[in-house]
Amino acid sequence: PVYEELTDPSEGISVALKNGKSAYVTKEGKELTPFIFDVANDFKDGFALVSKEQEYGVVDLSGHFSIQPVYDELTRIDKSKLKARNGSGKWGMLNMRGDTLLDFVYDFIGDYIMQRCMIVRGGKCGFVNDTAAVVIPVSFQFSPSLKSDGYFEGGYQTLIYKQKPVIADTAGMVYNFPGAENIGTFSEGLVAVMRNKKWGY
Repeated sequence: PVYEELTDPSEGISVALKNGKSAYVTKEGKELTPFIFDVANDFKDGFALVSKEQEYGVVDLSGHFSIQPVYDELTRIDKSKLKARNGSGKWGMLNMRGDTLLDFVYDFIGDYIMQRCMIVRGGKCGFVNDTAAVVIPVSFQFSPSLKSDGYFEGGYQTLIYKQKPVIADTAGMVYNFPGAENIGTFSEGLVAVMRNKKWGY
């Protein structure tokens, strides 16, 4: 067959373009899927993200959908998990086979850092671990800066709980500092604390 474009193989499979649509083709030339995709990404760890009519899904190495293209957004966040946004604008988490790991009730789901992923609902944030189990409950004040600043530097994260600064570690332990107006981050076992507009340790 003559294609308009043919990518280098990824895990033995190339993306071919014909009449403005993409499909997956083996290195022997067998077409695994019809030419139905607007976007067809390379395979990684046995799966590829695809877009069809502005909805996103996942295809496995056999060319079958492991996740039907029904999501408004779909992003791989580690080797085995994706975050997805449904038609109602809510986010959830799936594995590569399409099983739901986190229900579609969240306003935002972040990326994994230090094996922790931020989840946001109703202006509150929490964190899940690498099995998608909640280790820090969704009860801390969400700040958009958490999206861009990253989190758990050195294994600790500064958060706001009931208008007061606290520190949480990756295991979910929360450290309170009564009377603190502001706090820094842990360093060599110490944390800077502001009380009465003065800093100390």
